[in-house]
Amino acid sequence: MMQGILMGIGLGILLVAGILCLSSHYKNNIPLASMTGTIMGPLGGVIYTTGSYIQFQEREFQKACWINCGIMAATLVPACFLMKPSEIYGRLSTQAPEESTRIWKEKDTLLFTLGYLCLFFGLFTWPAYIVLMIASTPQHEFPTSPTVVLMITYGVSILTAPIMTSGLVLRTNGALNTFILAAVAVGASFIFPSQAPSLLAFELWCTPYAVGLGAVLGLYIRVTSIFHFSDATRPFDRPARISALLTLVGIVAAAGVVTTAALVEMDDGGFKIAMLINGIVVMAGGLLMWVGRWFRIGSRVWFCI
Repeated sequence: MMQGILMGIGLGILLVAGILCLSSHYKNNIPLASMTGTIMGPLGGVIYTTGSYIQFQEREFQKACWINCGIMAATLVPACFLMKPSEIYGRLSTQAPEESTRIWKEKDTLLFTLGYLCLFFGLFTWPAYIVLMIASTPQHEFPTSPTVVLMITYGVSILTAPIMTSGLVLRTNGALNTFILAAVAVGASFIFPSQAPSLLAFELWCTPYAVGLGAVLGLYIRVTSIFHFSDATRPFDRPARISALLTLVGIVAAAGVVTTAALVEMDDGGFKIAMLINGIVVMAGGLLMWVGRWFRIGSRVWFCI
């Protein structure tokens, strides 16, 4: 329990610090900063998971923790010295939006926000529980095999994230359209394996999940600008609105992980129920975002947005 509390506090701080650190070095190249964060996240997952996998084969859990601790220190300590203030911070307003209730009057923004939160409710339960999910299948796989599936997921995400967030894809399909399709892919990756859980099913569906994960991590800030950066909002309100949304995302993501844990503890079929519920919630999120998109631009189905 103490490890979970400390890990949660650390990850919450690192998310904001990581974004600020990148933005301070890439003032005029937002795509490069976004691409760096998109690729480095799954790459870190591969590195940490590989270290644990090697030690798990030798039944050295404590050694695996120390190795991950060393890797973390070797990356975070230099990052602390690389952080520097940016001139843009002084120009950003941290005041609350002038009309804090305006969002309830914007049907498209409200629907998008609800769908956005539904997506993040289930998004991170896959990497958090995939090893236990596969290990609890009727075949009772040893944890090393599910760990390979997790490494494949991160590896595919590294390869596909730059493609899904490239200029070509964004020009032909649009950021929001790509984001919605990614939500559908993630939701399907939960639902179908839950109906016939096996190592093979998870090996097949980890690829659609990884493609969706790469797209979501690369576009999750960009798509908010479609609804929060418009003529309907004051310029100084926009950073505050997006900051509030990202805060809610963190809370909802944590709620999704905790809810999954509670469902797993219910009975022997807890993982199956949890995966099915997460898949339905994520798919519902994609549908809500699509409806919000329809309210924003009308019935132009193939309109690039």
